[in-house]
Amino acid sequence: MNTNKINYLKSSHPIIEKLDLKIPLFIAPMLGVTSEALIISASQEKIFSFLPTGASEKLSRYIIQEIYENIVSKGNSDYIGIAIDMNRLKVDDSFFDFVLSLKPKAIWFSFGEASSYIKKCKQNNILAFTQLNTFKEMQDAIDADVDVLVAQGLEAGGHTGNKNSIVSLLPNIKDYLGKIKKTNQIAVLAAGGVVDSRTFKAARVLGADGVVMGTRFALSYESDYPERYKNNILNVKNNFDATLLSYEADLIMGRKKHSHQGRALINNILNNTVTKNLSENNLFITRITQKNTNKLL
Repeated sequence: MNTNKINYLKSSHPIIEKLDLKIPLFIAPMLGVTSEALIISASQEKIFSFLPTGASEKLSRYIIQEIYENIVSKGNSDYIGIAIDMNRLKVDDSFFDFVLSLKPKAIWFSFGEASSYIKKCKQNNILAFTQLNTFKEMQDAIDADVDVLVAQGLEAGGHTGNKNSIVSLLPNIKDYLGKIKKTNQIAVLAAGGVVDSRTFKAARVLGADGVVMGTRFALSYESDYPERYKNNILNVKNNFDATLLSYEADLIMGRKKHSHQGRALINNILNNTVTKNLSENNLFITRITQKNTNKLL
């Protein structure tokens, strides 16, 4: 590939082109972090973002009905979608029909089987995004006629799969789409570890039609992320061993265990909990370190 010919700030993929983005950039849905102000500001700059749901059906209905409609009234609805965490939120036809009734531009599915709902999106002319980290997740989404594959590498912040990195995911997905002649029918976004212009360009070189950023926008002025959390991330001195991917972070924060591991800054509480569980229950983790230089998130 001749990287000199790549226009990093413009995607030639039909689906991304049709969205008329300022640059091929999407903001990841982050429950408790993505604010109304962030989504509105992004939409006004032609950057696509998603309103996250997933706490409970009752709360999610409120978020969607009240907050989404308020956002759309103040922002540009062409750049606003709704995201559904299939693990945290028990989705049924009634709830999904409620989401469809609002006619969002796109719906993002993550952490669970969503084939029947992807097909409903297609029937209602709503773009369907599916987050994935494995070949099976990709295949299921393709079989359901998805529009956009969000290839999330294990480098990602928040919850993510732990099987593949962006470096292995992107070229393999693009090659596979080429083999089945669906390169122009399905767009591929890179998610995980993209934080600046270098990593943005790297993702594009690897074949991404667009790029997703999450943590980078969690640090923005408009996000709902508490200032002390932002400062903890900004003050990290060692980016190599600063975080840990585990199931324990959710439990420590009083949440139910998620189907996917979550990334968090390492501290004594998290480190000791993971070490204890590893020895007692033989739980799988991706990295563990005895260093502890960060405050509790």
